[in-house]
Amino acid sequence: MDSTEIPTPVSLGDVSFEALVEKLLRVLNITQRPQGSTTNQAKQELLRAVEDFRDSLRQAKKVATELPGGELLVEEQDEIIVLLERIRNQKRQQLEVFSQRVATPTSRFLAMDVDSTASTPS
Repeated sequence: MDSTEIPTPVSLGDVSFEALVEKLLRVLNITQRPQGSTTNQAKQELLRAVEDFRDSLRQAKKVATELPGGELLVEEQDEIIVLLERIRNQKRQQLEVFSQRVATPTSRFLAMDVDSTASTPS
């Protein structure tokens, strides 16, 4: 990836922490009912809720592994951030030096002689 390329966003679909918690709570609520999961209908409902939670969890894991930079450890990411900050600071210093040179006219441009005869009409 070159420096101008913007990484494509990872599609999260319906995967979010809140959605996972809601699905887990649904499973827990079904298992904690007073009648339990003794009926076939309750067992089917529990099975669907567990499968829905498991599928969402599988999708969340897939999304997490496909995130850019996900192959790096936190320590490696921190090292890269420090390196990039150092490069940024060096660029800022270079820009400051350059802007001071450009803003300060040199003496050879200030000491220009004007030839009065060249501008006088004949």
